[in-house]
Amino acid sequence: MNAIVVAKSLSESLSLALQHTAIGMGTVFLVLVIMIFVISLFRFIPDPNAKKKVVAPPTTAPASATASQPEDEQVEDDLAIIAVISAAIAATLESENPNGQASGFVVRSVKKVSQRSSWKKA
Repeated sequence: MNAIVVAKSLSESLSLALQHTAIGMGTVFLVLVIMIFVISLFRFIPDPNAKKKVVAPPTTAPASATASQPEDEQVEDDLAIIAVISAAIAATLESENPNGQASGFVVRSVKKVSQRSSWKKA
């Protein structure tokens, strides 16, 4: 077999490389624009897990009963956060113990601190 060897000058090679680079970057940019457009359309897709709003007739429940519901959820969230932080601290103390024994870490009380005062102390 005889191979045909075509010698290109440096300027031709650089020109061809620049064209390939421009085509590649243009393709990536175009795909990114298409992805942004598709993602922006996601807001129109309904969430199947979202609870449907049911319009209930007005009730004569006292205002304190309706105001306590978000507070109950807040307390549950706070308790969950306390449990997670306590577990993380206990696991850290246990991993630092060379004997592998329990550290005896116990949460005795939890006090809520205002955010401003704790940031001032930092």
